Amino acid sequence: MDEKTKVTFVTCDMGDWEGIYVNKELFVEGHRVSSDNFLKLIAVHKMFNGEILINGEILEINLSDEQMEELGYRLPNDLEKVLDVSKRY
Repeated sequence: MDEKTKVTFVTCDMGDWEGIYVNKELFVEGHRVSSDNFLKLIAVHKMFNGEILINGEILEINLSDEQMEELGYRLPNDLEKVLDVSKRY
């Protein structure tokens, strides 16, 4: 059986930056993650069969302004850094 695909959505209180991580690696980030980005994610990772999530996990993280500042107002390539910062506040 294939390894589970883990998708994490990261947003912030400011509302002007967001990103998607796939298996703890940054997939896309920007002022707005579009539906096109999400559809590309599904296509690349073949996550869905009809309406059923196949072997996947989805998580959402919301960061405060202070947490985004600590990250330099950008999302790092490594999700572990985001998880570490999100636990400190």
